[in-house]
Amino acid sequence: ARLKAAGVAVRVGVARAAAEHLQRGFFLRLSGERPLFTAKLATSRDGASVSRTRWITGEAARRCGHGLRAEHDAILVGRRTLEHDRPQLTCRLPGMEAASPRPIVLDTQLRLSPRLGFWRHKRPQRALVCHGPDASPARRRAFMRLGVELAYVPLAKTGGLEVRALARALAAEGLTRVLLEGGAQTLHSFLAAGLVDDVAWFRSLQGKGALAPMRQVFPSPRGTSWQMTRTLALGEDEGRFYTKAARTR
Repeated sequence: ARLKAAGVAVRVGVARAAAEHLQRGFFLRLSGERPLFTAKLATSRDGASVSRTRWITGEAARRCGHGLRAEHDAILVGRRTLEHDRPQLTCRLPGMEAASPRPIVLDTQLRLSPRLGFWRHKRPQRALVCHGPDASPARRRAFMRLGVELAYVPLAKTGGLEVRALARALAAEGLTRVLLEGGAQTLHSFLAAGLVDDVAWFRSLQGKGALAPMRQVFPSPRGTSWQMTRTLALGEDEGRFYTKAARTR
């Protein structure tokens, strides 16, 4: 109104849909008390999530994945992923290291060792470990001495962390967009709770996997509530991107 009164031409609603899409995480945090969650999958052509080689996908797909990290406030994995894969959970695109998301680790009983090099890696933001009621006080003190932030989350009936309570805790931390890079169990818990909004599926067009078919976690989206928004050719791989259909929100 003040602009109009000053004689400035004003148009309302320009690119409204694009703006709302861009700010979905912010709106979800305000209206739903949770961040927007993006599940990232990397599979072989036959849908397996574990390869006999070190990498499932090639360099171009991995660069795209690092770009996704830079677009999110935080990156979330479970305890087993941190123990077995030893990821850095940073954005390693040249010049974008400062855009690395905040690392979040789910460790129900706080079993991870404080001696892991992961905790001493220099990052723009402090790591956050979410645990349940059975976490050892001594282990809690050890992590706090390392500068790791801890968050208590109640347990679900299954014995794992209650993911909706976890989502509220992450929203309370000010997070609006969280990238899920955990294993099948972590991804399944968020999908089962209806908390996954977007999916980034990096699929190798070469070779075969060995274990844990991801199709059991994220089956073919045809005829479901998922809408494919774009595809990317990434060298010998492809990226498929999905978003939850509006009617199921």
